[in-house]
Amino acid sequence: MENYTGRVYLAAAQGRREPRHGNWWFDPNPLFFVDVTDWTPGAPLTLGDDTPGHPVKRLGDLPAGDWSLQAVIRTGDRNAGPLSGPGTVYSLPVRTKVADSVEAAITLDRTEPSRSAISPGTGMELFEVHSPLLSEHFGTPFTLRAVIRLPEGTDSSPEAAAKLPTLYHIGGFPGALRSANLIPWLYGRHDEADQLAIVHLEAEHRGGHSAFVDSAAGGPWGTALVTELIPALEAKFPLQSRTDGRFLTGHSSGGWASLWLALEHPNVFGGTVSTAPDPVDFSRFQTVDLYAPDANLYRSVEGERAAVARTADGSSTWMDEFVAMESAMGEGGQMRSFEWTFSPVGEDGLPKRLWNRDTGEVDPTVAAHWRRFDIADRVQRQWSTLEPILRDRVLIVMGDADTFHLEGAARQLDELLTARGLPHVVEIIPGDHSSILDAALSQRILQRALQCARGGDASKAPPLSPS
Repeated sequence: MENYTGRVYLAAAQGRREPRHGNWWFDPNPLFFVDVTDWTPGAPLTLGDDTPGHPVKRLGDLPAGDWSLQAVIRTGDRNAGPLSGPGTVYSLPVRTKVADSVEAAITLDRTEPSRSAISPGTGMELFEVHSPLLSEHFGTPFTLRAVIRLPEGTDSSPEAAAKLPTLYHIGGFPGALRSANLIPWLYGRHDEADQLAIVHLEAEHRGGHSAFVDSAAGGPWGTALVTELIPALEAKFPLQSRTDGRFLTGHSSGGWASLWLALEHPNVFGGTVSTAPDPVDFSRFQTVDLYAPDANLYRSVEGERAAVARTADGSSTWMDEFVAMESAMGEGGQMRSFEWTFSPVGEDGLPKRLWNRDTGEVDPTVAAHWRRFDIADRVQRQWSTLEPILRDRVLIVMGDADTFHLEGAARQLDELLTARGLPHVVEIIPGDHSSILDAALSQRILQRALQCARGGDASKAPPLSPS
């Protein structure tokens, strides 16, 4: 491969699994890194004892014992994670016994191949279309990708007499195409799935999850979706080309994205069921108020150490440690993904940082830029426009003990809407981040999509035209 400029990683683990495939969010393997310029892979590269890392701060501090080491360089063209994904270059794991120092010769000679995003026998089809908008933004050819599932036996030609309503599904972080394999499990067990098309939208790029926002750093994903991808899908398949025939759903980051799209493009989408969405009120960004005087991402609203996640046994993953892990990994992590979506662009061409990585101090000028993406704030500013959309088209479902503390923002939005006469838009139900998305909720999503298609007023929605 060509000379490389970027970050070289050394992942370490003591189990049998490849170190690069560690559980990075909740139990991260030791990861060390060095930034190189115009380096020739295969040429000697020495990582000394002072090589930084996380959660072990220096390579020289790696505890004595038997370790498996693996080197990785990030070369995939659109992977949010730096350690895996098509195009990633890596080494075979090397076993070594760590005593007073780490010594190992490691050769980066493997490239992760592209694999089908669709498991065999699922009845799903990959669809791609060139995106002029995102190609211009990224300065390289870029395709929008989706996976479509049609009911078995459907005439798939666009000339088919019976046009299908479409459920657009957006997965959680990082919005990967491969998570389309969850579609049969989520919806295939219900009879309602045989009455509509289901489209899983890819949202992943090198900066993280696009959330289908028109973003300064991430690019015009929302506009590309509604003017490039959807028209192309409707030109290829027998899909209804009207507002009430297009329904949204999504979970986690996809839940936030589906809600944003429903409010941003009411003439395109007939409604949404958004499950466990990312923070819908930035004054309760997980456990932090981003607008508070002297706001600090590492300090909660209650003045305690801010947690990013919790487990059923009561243990917490702390925001400062989570950010340190992401800082070692570089671009593409979940918290950095928010900056790719909401922040202005800095002089280096990258999204400005909302907070100081060492101290947690929030930059109020960047937080002010984020405000235009604060859904609760937008509801208050644009109430007369958004009230009928929220009343008739939106359902938000959140667990009362969300793993990532997302229920706090949902509760605040619920209080705002209830005070304004909309008490049934937000539902807080028993469960955590994942457990709420059960068979009953997935069936309810399908039923609401079909209800929208049967009861909408198509005359109010001009069809989209392929770009």
